[in-house]
Amino acid sequence: MGIIVILPIIPAVGMFTISFFVLLGVSKADSKGLKQLGRLIALTLWITSIYLIVFAIYTNFTDKPYGSKRILKQYLGGWTAPYK
Repeated sequence: MGIIVILPIIPAVGMFTISFFVLLGVSKADSKGLKQLGRLIALTLWITSIYLIVFAIYTNFTDKPYGSKRILKQYLGGWTAPYK
């Protein structure tokens, strides 16, 4: 498990933390529309966080690098890992 897998987990944990505070604020809100908006924002944060974690796990097990080959060639000086 390298640094590539750890990097997407850091923002995912941040999003889970933000969604907790959004839901905490929603529980104290009086307006029905504000509660629905808060729940929608929290749900969006949860889905994005789960996507990041699943993407990190998938990338770890398939050994496929992030991004397209063009971007990797640009930033890694022409080297790209072979796809298995």
